[in-house]
Amino acid sequence: MIKEPFLINTPFPIKTERLILRPVMPGDSSIIFNLIEQSRNNLGEWLPWVSSVKAEVDSEKMLASFILNLF
Repeated sequence: MIKEPFLINTPFPIKTERLILRPVMPGDSSIIFNLIEQSRNNLGEWLPWVSSVKAEVDSEKMLASFILNLF
């Protein structure tokens, strides 16, 4: 059993014909903010932090926090 799943050596990005899967990066905050804006009502039901993202700068802070917590 793996106790620290983030220590698995996974090659990124993982690419398929329809998908590219990679970790979030600091430059993704603008894209993430726009996606949150498009689906805010639906996302808020499942992701409690969505209500605190009111501007792009909030998404930058949130993303930085997520990245720091991954490592």
